[in-house]
Amino acid sequence: MWADSGFVARTCAIQYNAFNQNGKAEYDSVKKAINVFLDTDIGPDCDDAAALAILLQLCLEGNARLLGVTHCTGSPYGLGTIDAVCRLFGIQVPLGTCNQPDFLSDERATVYTPSVCEKFTNGFSPDAPMPDAAEAVIHGLENAEKESVTLIAIGPLNNLSRFLTDEDTSVLLREKVYRIVAMAGSFSFREGFTEWNVEMDIPAMKTVNSLWQKEMILLPFEAGVFVQTGAPLEKYPDNPVRTAYTLYNHGRFLRPSWDLAAVACAVLADTGPYEIGEPGTLAVDDAGITTFTPDPDGNRRIIRLKGSPEEAAAWLNAMLEHAVITMTRALQ
Repeated sequence: MWADSGFVARTCAIQYNAFNQNGKAEYDSVKKAINVFLDTDIGPDCDDAAALAILLQLCLEGNARLLGVTHCTGSPYGLGTIDAVCRLFGIQVPLGTCNQPDFLSDERATVYTPSVCEKFTNGFSPDAPMPDAAEAVIHGLENAEKESVTLIAIGPLNNLSRFLTDEDTSVLLREKVYRIVAMAGSFSFREGFTEWNVEMDIPAMKTVNSLWQKEMILLPFEAGVFVQTGAPLEKYPDNPVRTAYTLYNHGRFLRPSWDLAAVACAVLADTGPYEIGEPGTLAVDDAGITTFTPDPDGNRRIIRLKGSPEEAAAWLNAMLEHAVITMTRALQ
């Protein structure tokens, strides 16, 4: 299911600096909007909802152009939640869900999504057939320029693995996508640690790492776990992201920022307190443990926090607050 909203990314006249004169964190706009496609597991954690809102806000500000969104769990409430958020930004794009109805679809993955779907307008009934993720990829990417798309993945890589092994979508991805930015892996948190997105589908992570021969940038567990964001949600009336955080966090608003950071770094690159490291190679073992080896000829890179967790939180909260203001106005 999709609709052409007539949205055209516009150049943003305001340049956001790291911190404004009052010490409030802001962020820099990019000079040219980039094409992005998002794959998310929205449901098992609430930071996906905030990450989606940030991405949509960055689109409104002329930093990105969203081509589509796919959902990588079997929950029947995922697309409704995604659509509810997108509608508040006036952006509707191809949407589709994975072909694994039993994958991450139990009560742990539906803490907040049924409430979001019930409270906020969306075009999906949980009892109706859902559009397929592969169809959303095809319709989202078919008219994009070659080598122009950043594919952002903020969940397990089961959809990406399928896209790269399916005849139709694999050709399209290799033609249109020039890099993948994924919230996945861990390299310095502790020995023997397997990051959750990888752990949920280790074969998928191994498949993507093996078949994707272009650049893949990873935001690892340790780059987001100590960055606590969500505070702006408390200051504004209810919206889908506030609902997600309230229900998932039992009334609290702070949560680690893995997915927010992945989205922000994919669009804004090195403008904030994160940096994209030097190239190397990536190994994934049968336990899902990821190992990065520096190599000037490699095409894997790691996003690292170069500032403090507090600086990163301020940077991301600034984007989140802009997004919350947009949603608040749309709901008035």
